[in-house]
Amino acid sequence: MGSGGYSSVIPKWQRMEADLLAKGIPPFSIDWPERSKYWFFMHGGKLDPETGEAVVGETIRRVAQRLFDIIDASASGAFVPNREKDELTYALETNEHHRRMQLKGLILWQHGFPEDTASYRSRQRRKEEEA
Repeated sequence: MGSGGYSSVIPKWQRMEADLLAKGIPPFSIDWPERSKYWFFMHGGKLDPETGEAVVGETIRRVAQRLFDIIDASASGAFVPNREKDELTYALETNEHHRRMQLKGLILWQHGFPEDTASYRSRQRRKEEEA
């Protein structure tokens, strides 16, 4: 990644997708959640410049396949992600750290997951999970 951090590589990844779209090729990752997409690219995943399909290295093959499967399940409605169990944490098989988020750094949950502010510190979420 280098000394510039994510801010130096995210524009490259966005340009890669934009170039494919300009050619009329839909990128494999176009509808992915931002965190999952950036994790995939950060760990060596690429998009084929001719087909737009994912090119996965051997080191992340198992996690990438889990990521592909859970993103498909999320798109079909079979998996409903929330702030603590989203596509990336499912694929990595780890829980999100309670103060830090993958690819977001040390920020508050309310700012990292604005769509889930209603369930922040909610006992109802745990009751739903247990049911």
